Amino acid sequence: MLETFAAAIVFGGYISIIKFMVFVAAFVIWLPLVVWIHQDSKPLDTNTLGWTLAILCSGGLALIVWLIVPVFIVGMLLFAVIVGATSFVYARFRNTRVPEFDRVLTIDHIKSLMVSRLSSVAMDSTPAFAARIFIFTA
Repeated sequence: MLETFAAAIVFGGYISIIKFMVFVAAFVIWLPLVVWIHQDSKPLDTNTLGWTLAILCSGGLALIVWLIVPVFIVGMLLFAVIVGATSFVYARFRNTRVPEFDRVLTIDHIKSLMVSRLSSVAMDSTPAFAARIFIFTA
């Protein structure tokens, strides 16, 4: 009986735990993107169902492609390209319908994200470290 359990342990390892964790992490990152697009498209008076289905179907298709492609990194890059392309198309569409200060993935938007992240780090740090971060962002 003990040999049977030992044999089962030896023959295990059908998947790489690290690759599985990367796959799950990509899935978990993609789901809030679907929710954000669904909630964000409602006030824009646009086809909410269409945009939600677009990101949902492209992400689902990309996950299936990732599983089918035999080289892990190639599948992961295809997933990133497919989901990223759909997201950028939505962002460009969204940016044509909102005021300039509400636009996403623009230079000003990315700068504001970086400054807010750095300032939150500065508030939690020592004064000397905060001064270096302030000089870096100014």
